[in-house]
Parts: sequence; structure tokens; C-alpha cells
Amino acid sequence: MNKPFSYYDNIQPTLSFLRWIFEAAIYPSLALAGNGGRHEGSMKLRTFHAILALWDWLAPAPTKGYIAVHMSQRTRKRKKTYIWLAITVLLLLLAWFVQDETRSSIRQARYFSQLAGEMTYRLAEGETPVRLSAPSGPYDLRLGYASLPTFSNRLIENDFLVARQARPFGRMKQFNEWGLPPIYHEKVQAGLKILDRDDRPIFAQLFPRRVFNDFTDIPPIIVQILLFIENRHLLDSSRPLMNPAIEWERLGLALLDRGLQTFDPERPSPGGSTLATQLEKLRHSENGITTTAQEKLRQLLSASFRAYLDGEETLSARQRIVLDYINSIPLGAFHEYGEVYGLGDGLWVWYGVALDQATEVLKALGSKSDPALVPEQALSLKQVLSLFLAHRRPTELLIKERDALNEKCDRYLRLLAKEGIISEDLKTHALGVRLVFRKDPRPHRK
Repeated sequence: MNKPFSYYDNIQPTLSFLRWIFEAAIYPSLALAGNGGRHEGSMKLRTFHAILALWDWLAPAPTKGYIAVHMSQRTRKRKKTYIWLAITVLLLLLAWFVQDETRSSIRQARYFSQLAGEMTYRLAEGETPVRLSAPSGPYDLRLGYASLPTFSNRLIENDFLVARQARPFGRMKQFNEWGLPPIYHEKVQAGLKILDRDDRPIFAQLFPRRVFNDFTDIPPIIVQILLFIENRHLLDSSRPLMNPAIEWERLGLALLDRGLQTFDPERPSPGGSTLATQLEKLRHSENGITTTAQEKLRQLLSASFRAYLDGEETLSARQRIVLDYINSIPLGAFHEYGEVYGLGDGLWVWYGVALDQATEVLKALGSKSDPALVPEQALSLKQVLSLFLAHRRPTELLIKERDALNEKCDRYLRLLAKEGIISEDLKTHALGVRLVFRKDPRPHRK
């Protein structure tokens, strides 16, 4: 019996696996284009099937035991060359697929929007028989979601009845059991409203108190500064299906730096988090921090599902992420006031500046305003910038090391001017401003 040409036996499983990846990854998008009747899509489908036919001809069938393979040395060499050529083409196609997906997010949009649409709830009479487990993040603790079963049991023990309660439907319960928080549009403010019998308000107290009610209410310069610091391409309108939970370039650089840290522990490693994943962390991760790779994955998944709740297009969802982030960033705590959340309350507590006042001043930057307003605009700009820069270490920068915060603001002011986000005149005035913090021991809640 002739000795088999075992090279093909060794490579055949790899070839089959690569073919499966190619077919599973590329075919769905081409089929959609072809079914739409577009000539380009039909041509791509024909090319796809031609590649698979060539592949099946080149790839050998699996052999079992010692089976003689009768082919000349030249034929073997030629076929081996063709196989490696096919592998190269396949890898190039896979690289194109990855690049196309990172740019367009077409497949992510389809997948996440479909599953997110199946995470629903309904309000029904009586107590719900199905309970969701609330995470133990700062948001869940502060708004009482983590203690909801305890509150309900205490009320029932004191002869109260649960009149109506939401019931989870579809995949909401399933994904919650897998460790994800409930996926829905979360509110920023919570509090107490007391109405009279004619539904007229007698008393109302919300927290945080001072917020932007809509994305359009935010001065554009505030959005530009935030995105420059945290997530520069978040509101890219040329990518309507973009997944805001992942910025591939930043994530790749973060993973590379993390790998280099293995050899150089002192090397700084910038994070790959986006505003969407930061919101998930600040709201639902224990103590508002990421401790494990599993927790980071949970943040990515929950942020992705939440972004696609209203469909495949995400621009409005990305604007809502910016709005929620500005309204809910943690900014430390003030003596006899308590925790400070959101830019509006932060301006009031730390600088004694009303949100409406700062908004009016900064919105004038977009028009030909009176040069006499520039000093006031420079002050408001630096105050806003300082809070965005301080939120990662609020106790340290807003209380203990205020000079360091001033210096950090000055560095960013130069960068903002260099990028054309602010004018040179505004930068010069802002560099001459020193942050003056509120001296009152207890800012009023008004």
C-alpha cells in the first residue's frame, strides 16, 4: 500500500472551519442585498457561490486511515499552492468583513435590536409573580430598586395592598437571570410629588434637582467638550447604525496597552470605555467600578441592548446617552448637603452657579455675541470643564487638590483651542481665570 499524502489530512479540518466562518459571516448580508433586487447584491452572491465552488474543488475530502493518493508531484505542488491561495483570499475576505462591521455595525444592529425588542414589560393588577433581581450599583441603591422586595413586604405586613406592578415579558427575565440589569429607558430623576384631589401639585422634590430636560437644551459647546474628553465619535451622523457601546479603535489600543503592561508594569494604560459603558458602570456595577473582565462584558452587552431598544438606528439613543451622562455624573459630596450628581447640581453646589445662567451664557458662544460677555463665558466654560475632568476623582480634585484641577483645566483649554473647539480669545480669557469654589458650608436645595 502506498504511503498517504498526510498533508491534506492535517489541513482539512482547518479548511472546513475557515469555510464555515466565511459562509456564516458573509452570506447573510449578501443574501439581503441580492433579495432586494440590486444588481450589485446579485453579483456579490454569484461571486460568493463561485468562491465556495472553487473551494470545494480545491479542498480535499477527509481521509480515513492509510489511503493511497495517486497524484504526480507537480499536481500535488500545484494543488497545495491553490489551497494556500484560497486561504489567503478567505482571510482577506474575513478582514474585509471585520472592517466593514466595525464601520457600519449592520449585523450588530440587526442582532441587538431584535433581542432588545423582545425585552418587554407590562403593568398589571396586583403583585407580580415574577421578580427581577436588581443589581447593587449606586443607581439601584439610591433609587431603591435593590430594596424593592423589602419595601413591598413591609407594606403588605402593615395591611397595604399592591394595586399594580410591572411584569417582565419575553427575554427580559432570561437576560436578567444571566446577570444583566433590566433593559429599559431609565429615568435620571427620582423624588416625591404630592398632588391634591384635582391633581394640582402641593409639594415636589426631585433629585438631582437641576437637569437638562432634552438634548437640544444643552449648549453645543458642553457636548463638544464632553465628547472631546470621553468619546469623540459618539455622535457621528454618518454612521446611523453605530453601536455606541464599542469604539473599536480605542478598545484595540486599550487591549494593546494592557498587553504591553505585562512587560512594563509602569506603562500607563488608557481605558477603552465609551459613555454608554460608563453609564452602565456608574449605575449598575457594584460601587460604580469595573473589577473583572466579566463585569466589563456585562457593561458592553447591557449598553448595546439599551442602545438598540428603539430599533436599528441609534442617533437618538446616542443623544440620550449624552443627556443622561451629563445629568447623572457623580461629583463627590458636599458637607451637610450629601452626594452631588449631574452637571446642574455640580455647578450649583461647588460654584454657586445656576444651570439656567450657565446655559444662557454658553449658548451665546454659537452666535456673534458681545465681546463684553467673553470673560463671563470663559468662567462658565472653565467651571463646566473642571467638573467633567474631576468626576473620576471628585473628592481629590474638588476638595483636596484644587490647584491640580486648575492646572488640568489649563492643559485641556490649550488642547480645545488647538482642535478649534474654542477660539483663541476664549482660551486666553479662560487661562486667566482661577476657579473659585463655594464657601458656604451648606448650599441650599433650590
